[in-house]
Amino acid sequence: MIKKFLLATTLITILILGCHLDATYKMDATVYSINGNEITLEDVTSNLFSYYGDTDNLHIGQACKVKFDHNGTESNRYDDIILSVKY
Repeated sequence: MIKKFLLATTLITILILGCHLDATYKMDATVYSINGNEITLEDVTSNLFSYYGDTDNLHIGQACKVKFDHNGTESNRYDDIILSVKY
């Protein structure tokens, strides 16, 4: 009984992790503009994405790596959500 429970729990965990990994992707970007604490990034396909964060030690043109969530619409990048940014 315990083995079946552990197997079911493991399978559900793998399924949830797999769905999360499928919904996210990373892309290179550069800082396009800084307005107060709003940071606008331009990705390699020239799309602009904004988020609010700490602007200390940032400058326009600085390279970064952005992790996105496709927000349930893989074919529409305009509604994607920024999960994290690493400079």
